[in-house]
Amino acid sequence: MIKNNNIFDEIFPLCSESICGERLRPTNRFNCKYCSKVFCSEHFKVYHHKCEKKPKEKIIETDENLNKTGFGKCADCNCKTKLHYSNKFDCIVCKKTYCLTHRFDFSHNCIKS
Repeated sequence: MIKNNNIFDEIFPLCSESICGERLRPTNRFNCKYCSKVFCSEHFKVYHHKCEKKPKEKIIETDENLNKTGFGKCADCNCKTKLHYSNKFDCIVCKKTYCLTHRFDFSHNCIKS
């Protein structure tokens, strides 16, 4: 009977995050690319399980300002538009990135930097 339980644990392991305890099916099993531990979909990112082997340099996924494309948000302080390939504009005067609504110098109080 113990042998069958070990097989079950190999097929459906628990999430490596100690507070989780979720059984992982093959479809929702993720390996951390740094520590190689197995996690559920909520804990596989480096900053969710406090990975001990993460690199010292800043990881893009920890920056809350960036979205999945990595362009971030409009530089206008009141705008919350997430930028991607089709809606970003780099101002040639102040060298900041804005959404299409704030792309003109008069709409974002452009100051040469």
